[in-house]
Amino acid sequence: MAFNLERKIEKLVQAIWTRRGGLWLFMAALLRSRYFVLSLIFYLTLLLIFSGYVISTYMPIRGSFEGADQLMVLPEATPPPPPSRQQQPAASKEVQVSAVSAAKTDIARITVQHSPAAYAKTTPAPQVAPVVKMSEVKIETDMASRIKAANIQRLQNVRNFTKDWGVTGSKKAVRARFTIFKAKYQDGDWNCNPEDLANLMLQIRAWSRNRIDANLHPEVLDVGTDQLFTLKPPFVYLTGHKDFRFLDQEVQNLRDYLMVGGAVWADTALAGRRSRFDIAFRREMARVLPDREFEDVKPDHEMFNTFFDDIDQPAGINFYHEPIEMINIGNELAVLYTLNGYGHFWESRLNRQGNIEWNSILVGTNAAGQFLWRTV
Repeated sequence: MAFNLERKIEKLVQAIWTRRGGLWLFMAALLRSRYFVLSLIFYLTLLLIFSGYVISTYMPIRGSFEGADQLMVLPEATPPPPPSRQQQPAASKEVQVSAVSAAKTDIARITVQHSPAAYAKTTPAPQVAPVVKMSEVKIETDMASRIKAANIQRLQNVRNFTKDWGVTGSKKAVRARFTIFKAKYQDGDWNCNPEDLANLMLQIRAWSRNRIDANLHPEVLDVGTDQLFTLKPPFVYLTGHKDFRFLDQEVQNLRDYLMVGGAVWADTALAGRRSRFDIAFRREMARVLPDREFEDVKPDHEMFNTFFDDIDQPAGINFYHEPIEMINIGNELAVLYTLNGYGHFWESRLNRQGNIEWNSILVGTNAAGQFLWRTV
């Protein structure tokens, strides 16, 4: 139907073009552009229908530039004159003049008998109240007494726990004989680098000229048993790649071990922050010591001067260079956490260029010395 209509319109246009006249040509042009004409008629019809409707109104905002002709701007007010200075009446004080004629001279008759200091107006010195800090206020309460007694008891336990370690001297003069223990925990790959500590202990013995008699064969210590308290190691070494969770008994043993003077040295084998091991270790240490948080080891910390002086913290595996972190208990190092995977360098002893990575061994030596030296 639509096709026949189009054909009829085309025939009509051709018939009109055969005629000669301006009106016929105009009609032919309209038929040629019939869609445009229909659209124009449609929109003109809409305009005629809705032209009388108000779609929106504009309310001028007071203070805007568009409505400035409707605002009345007042001239600036004249500033008030400055207040006149009122003179305070001077306090008068009666001056007593001696009426006794001691001498028959004019000077004696006008001499004042009182000292001039009696008429001088003096202001007392201000009294400044002493400033007392709340941290300096010591109130003896039952809780304070219990905390003090608990601290004394802890120090006694630390002394009893560490007295058999046999560590003497400090820095390069330190003398000790110890075995490093690798912590075994149930859920994780705790022995992912089996030769890391053996190589580190070998280098520590060589550099200390056997003053630090370190056992070249690290032993495995199960933190879920009572070995922490029967063997009494100065510190235990903990590493791994994977996510893990401590057993409840492991959490309790580690907490008791740290509170009596032990220490934990953790080195992630999956270097960097937010790794599987990093997330798991921070979570589990929050269970062991819920009231403690990790803090960065500052460059001037004594750990960087225990055996070798003024060493820098080196980059680790894959060029990770995260700061070393620690947790202190009673101002003593309790947990040391190296995030750069130094254990890989200790095991291979080579860096990416094929050279011995001495800097990582220096850090390991100083860290071991710090754990021993703190017991002296």
